[in-house]
Amino acid sequence: GWYVVVVSGLNDKGDYIAGISTFHLNAGETLRVPVLIHIPQRNTAGTYKLFAGVYELSGYPNDLIAWSGGVDCNVS
Repeated sequence: GWYVVVVSGLNDKGDYIAGISTFHLNAGETLRVPVLIHIPQRNTAGTYKLFAGVYELSGYPNDLIAWSGGVDCNVS
């Protein structure tokens, strides 16, 4: 079916970054999904802690089915 992955995070100053991607996945299939993350121009450089949430497209944004994260991303 169709799914949505949302990646977002904050730095220690409260600046945020986020991105979203949609994709189709068949049962038993594995897939790597690119997500273009928007970084607002006003944001400061530094480390952002990112989290990812996965939703079925029909249940987005209310029905989160999986999440992972706490991954550091350095922005310069």
